[in-house]
Amino acid sequence: QVVISLIPGEAIEIGAGYAFGAIEGMVWCLIGSAVGSAIIFAFTKVFGLRLVEVFISREKLNSFKFIQNSNRLNFLVSMVYFIPGTPKDLFAYFVGLTPMKLKTFLLISTFMRIPSVITSTIGGQALGVQNYVFAGAVFAATALLSICGLVFYKRFSKAHSE
Repeated sequence: QVVISLIPGEAIEIGAGYAFGAIEGMVWCLIGSAVGSAIIFAFTKVFGLRLVEVFISREKLNSFKFIQNSNRLNFLVSMVYFIPGTPKDLFAYFVGLTPMKLKTFLLISTFMRIPSVITSTIGGQALGVQNYVFAGAVFAATALLSICGLVFYKRFSKAHSE
């Protein structure tokens, strides 16, 4: 799912929670995300800009030129992976074009993804035990956080592209 970023990850995460429970489902999702992210990172290092432009326009890539040092890059990657609703999987293609090391990327992207993944797997587990009210509350809260995250991300991107 991470490699083919058009597939929504939340559906996979909800299914993992339904099938395995919240914690085990989260662990499987994080393992899958790390493997997919490593594949994207490696492909981007090999094929470079030609691969990334399939998913992200050159104009959008140029808007990320403000990242000149590793502290800014680490912060940006942390925020993108932490805030629900941001385009995490598409962003993984961009990171391969930066000087960030694979180990750093995997650590940041895996651990900062936990809040988003755990909410989906908790909701999936609630569906599995037919606790629909709780599942609905989890999904509603996650949707609200995702909308806030998207608004923040769009404002952040716009501010740094100007």
